[in-house]
Amino acid sequence: MMKRNTVLKIINPVLGLMFLNQILTGFFHGSLSYELFELIHKGCAIIFLIIAVLHLILNWNWVKANFFIT
Repeated sequence: MMKRNTVLKIINPVLGLMFLNQILTGFFHGSLSYELFELIHKGCAIIFLIIAVLHLILNWNWVKANFFIT
């Protein structure tokens, strides 16, 4: 199994690219056909959410340490 840091080194840039994709396709949606917008923006939104949840799970110890008082 891959180490957590190795997985994060892959996930973090992909997460950044998916975020950038959402911003750009949302901003330029008027320049795209409806079908292309559906494919790129809405299709990648599902991937973005999955990767974001995985990112949160892998960083949960950091989240707990910084946001929850124990």
